[in-house]
Amino acid sequence: MYLKYQDLSKAALRGGFFAPAARLLLLAAGDSKSIFAQFWAKWLIFDADYSILRTVVFGNYCELSFFGLSKGAGFTRTTYADRAQMAHILAALMPENRVIVQLCMATGLRVSDVLELRTADLKRRQTVRERKTGKTRRVQWPVALYEQMERGAGRLWVFESRTDPRRHRTRQAVWKDIKHAEQVFKRTGTLSRAQNLGTHTARKYAAVGAYHRGGMAAAQRLLNHSDPLITRIYALADKEIENAKA
Repeated sequence: MYLKYQDLSKAALRGGFFAPAARLLLLAAGDSKSIFAQFWAKWLIFDADYSILRTVVFGNYCELSFFGLSKGAGFTRTTYADRAQMAHILAALMPENRVIVQLCMATGLRVSDVLELRTADLKRRQTVRERKTGKTRRVQWPVALYEQMERGAGRLWVFESRTDPRRHRTRQAVWKDIKHAEQVFKRTGTLSRAQNLGTHTARKYAAVGAYHRGGMAAAQRLLNHSDPLITRIYALADKEIENAKA
């Protein structure tokens, strides 16, 4: 897989945690035109939620999510679902998982940040520190969801583990519940075969809604992104599904 040198340059300049290492490899790639050096430079550029590979073969973006490899060794990505589809998915989830997904849909938070909410810190309006980036956000929970959080909160965690109250519920548990619902609604035709739902679907749903209400800047603020290029992947996620249907 040969990676475009100019795309690599843009990504390295954009920054990220491993950007310095990427820039060093970029120099080597420029001198040697080494496919290996270009590949590893690109691999080291992490930003926001995804590593993005720009490939000549496919000419589009492939996100490497936590569950990003398909059984056929190809890359898959968590996709968007519209309001009607999400209503079906929510109805099929366990009550606790339903609230978690609804919170992500309403606020744009990552599921990991919702799962790590502590009961002692729970307020209608509170500051949430993002686990992935370390950045903080002021969040106001919708009234109905906040009341459900209060009623179901454990001693330590708002969403405690079903087996160990000292731990919070895991992302994998929520993901598995979503995948079970996905299988059901793919069989009924509610979801297309091209859709691949996961916990990040809720974040994409929030981003698309923010974009349609207030433009790209609104979506970027909601997701707390530093890079507008990353925001575009989320905010325009509905277009991907529309194209797949066409």
